[in-house]
Amino acid sequence: MTNQVQSFEFFATCLPGAEKLLADELHGLGVKKVRPLSGGASFFGAPEDALRVCLWSRLAGRVNLTVGRVAARDADALYAGVRELPWETVIADGASIAVRASGTNAELRNTQFSAMRVKDAICDELRAQTGKRPEVSKHRPDVQINVSIHAKKATIAIDLAGEPLHKRGYRQEGENVQAPLKEALAAGVLLMSPWARVVEGLKAGTLEPQDCVLIDPFCGGGTLVIEGAMMAADMAPGILRDYWGFSGWRQFDPEVF
Repeated sequence: MTNQVQSFEFFATCLPGAEKLLADELHGLGVKKVRPLSGGASFFGAPEDALRVCLWSRLAGRVNLTVGRVAARDADALYAGVRELPWETVIADGASIAVRASGTNAELRNTQFSAMRVKDAICDELRAQTGKRPEVSKHRPDVQINVSIHAKKATIAIDLAGEPLHKRGYRQEGENVQAPLKEALAAGVLLMSPWARVVEGLKAGTLEPQDCVLIDPFCGGGTLVIEGAMMAADMAPGILRDYWGFSGWRQFDPEVF
């Protein structure tokens, strides 16, 4: 009997209009079952697929793991539905958590209250299953849980990026730059420009680095040329980051990453 690799549902967010470009990038990263949707692209795969996207995607803003979809007609239904999810197989022992909610309906009109009810449900379920209640940390938690409420349903997901992926790590914290340009937007512009063909030529060996020039005549913070250089050097955009949202995910394997 062969062991089947468990497949998970993920959703990578992106800037409006870049959904098809993101889907193509995900295919290029070896991800299967990719579907461009409004605001991003869904995909299915193993944990290492999500880790690869987090590290290598130049276009994604976040990578969310869908834990489940539950009823959210009121606070009690939301609490009960969240408690039924298998949190002991999702959150690692000792991991800190934070919950963020978005969206409202007639009964759930305050996102902070919705987040609190979800947090209570997760903590109560983990205490019932493991005897331990996870710590709540608002700053860089090991697991960031997102709750998206729409009508009478709620999607519960984990933000595996932790912080937006456009934070590559090459900017100083609090650094002010002229004419700031989001890194993911700069990467998208470059991928739709002739520079994408230059990068392919460098990878294929049909072009030499000294024959390739990228000039930004309106350069402010240098984002376009930095992103272009990282592409040309085949440098993972997330290689300099020191924080990820998957460190507290039970499926996370540091050796694989």
